Amino acid sequence: MDRELLFSTNVTGTKNLVDAILLTEERPTLCHISSTAAIGHTDFGLANEECIFSQDDPHSYYGYTKYLAELEVERGRVEGLKACIVNPCVILGYTNSKRGSGKLFSQGYNGFPFYTSGSNHIVYARDVCRASFELLENSLFVGRYLCVGPNLTFRDLQTKIAKSFGNKGPSIGIPNRLMLIVGELCEFLATIRVNTGLGKELARSSTSIAEFDAGKLVAAVNFEYTALHGFIKEIAELYVKSFKKRKGLN
Repeated sequence: MDRELLFSTNVTGTKNLVDAILLTEERPTLCHISSTAAIGHTDFGLANEECIFSQDDPHSYYGYTKYLAELEVERGRVEGLKACIVNPCVILGYTNSKRGSGKLFSQGYNGFPFYTSGSNHIVYARDVCRASFELLENSLFVGRYLCVGPNLTFRDLQTKIAKSFGNKGPSIGIPNRLMLIVGELCEFLATIRVNTGLGKELARSSTSIAEFDAGKLVAAVNFEYTALHGFIKEIAELYVKSFKKRKGLN
């Protein structure tokens, strides 16, 4: 993980954008795309927009930088910036198949037998865009809004993606303790410039259970999420075309 790049992009980049808007005469409105990683934990029920981020709780560095970015937006609001904040969960869309959620589709296409015990909410990339526009159009410039679809175990998600390619889902569970040990090992390998794409933060998130309350956005703009099976199929079809093109197939 390149922490310097994360901080520069998420925190410094947001600060510079907020400052630039505040210097303009027209003062355009802003929709800041944050993350559920910037939402605080709760010991009671589902986490929501009011859960306070605490640095004493276990958070990823990515989540920490997203939290700091939100503070920059809040600072801008105090200075007259009109901005809404959207906090999406795991976003699925057609993207680089070697990074982020794109890996799930390349693994589903090629076959991947392993799964971890965690779960999270899933949301379509287009739904995040649509929610952002609706918040802007309704001038909802106070607080933040979770944009989270259904909650799925990672095994269920991998299985749905694999089946969209006509393949079987994963069948071999990786014990939590083993996953965390592998994450620590990969973190060490990164210090000697051996990049595995895995680290202790990703290992921890793959074994954790995240549950959020999606009610605020739904109530605010009467928001309806795209059906999960529909958008997974749509994304899979785009990947099939891409993978075939790489292989020179029609």
